[in-house]
Amino acid sequence: MTKDEAIKFLRELCKIPKVKVTDKGECEQLLTLFRLIEPIDQSSNQHSWTSTYQVGDTQYDVATFGGDYCETEIHRYCTWEEMGL
Repeated sequence: MTKDEAIKFLRELCKIPKVKVTDKGECEQLLTLFRLIEPIDQSSNQHSWTSTYQVGDTQYDVATFGGDYCETEIHRYCTWEEMGL
């Protein structure tokens, strides 16, 4: 597989380019901001809840996983180039 074919394959696989927000300070600030605004979309299944927020031109998904360890992840929508694809 060539590099261009691999990039095309990964773009088809990922569908929507997103990066995980890993900086704890940024996560705390974003979660505070999200408490002040309404989500533009929400979904859930038996194991997780996802809320989507729009802040300016940037969209975020906040996923909360239940169970013994209540964990929250924030993903920011980005461009393919920002992901390196």
